[in-house]
Amino acid sequence: MTAEIAATLGYASPDDIRGYLRGLERHPVLYKEAVRALVFGVWDKSRGVLEEETRKVWTTGDPELRAAALTVLAETRGSLHRHYADGYFERFEKEWGALVDDKTLAAFLDGSPRSFAAVPRVWKALKPSARVGPFLAGLDRYLSATPESLSEPRTTTLEALVARLCEGSSPTDLADLDRVHRALEGVARRSAEHARSVGNALDDSVPKRCPKREAPEKDHGY
Repeated sequence: MTAEIAATLGYASPDDIRGYLRGLERHPVLYKEAVRALVFGVWDKSRGVLEEETRKVWTTGDPELRAAALTVLAETRGSLHRHYADGYFERFEKEWGALVDDKTLAAFLDGSPRSFAAVPRVWKALKPSARVGPFLAGLDRYLSATPESLSEPRTTTLEALVARLCEGSSPTDLADLDRVHRALEGVARRSAEHARSVGNALDDSVPKRCPKREAPEKDHGY
């Protein structure tokens, strides 16, 4: 479906794209898929329209529409250098009125294996109690996805997820790290093929064995 939408809108004007999305807004799942197709396939032409759309659909509170908005933000803000991306997403609740909850994150990940890679990048925008559950719920589906459907190697994404959890020291962080470790252990036991993808993250998520944190970059005033 994503490829078909990208092909349909590949030569459309911004006004045509805007009108197309307006017609889909009453069908949130289709709207989300259309936004994904534009972000992943027709980004240069659709970026301006999509950045306008994020504000509009976020205010609806619908998890599918908010997932569409998060798809755009993961591309525009999540692709920045981590220092700047974190700075933006740390202000997310104040700027957008709410953190990303579990329903929105689940909708963001549903049907889009490449979206899993964005989770560590938008980490600061995620509600602490909702960060890990949707990721783990879709873990088997993610590990079974074709390499062509991913934006980076699975090892990179999983290691980044564990690194994010290792940054924290709250009871929620520690409990989530344990949940991830147990989930990865289960994957490694069930599948030799997937064990290769989860191996490094599994080692890093051993309690009290988090990788050393990198020192924060100094601001030299440039």
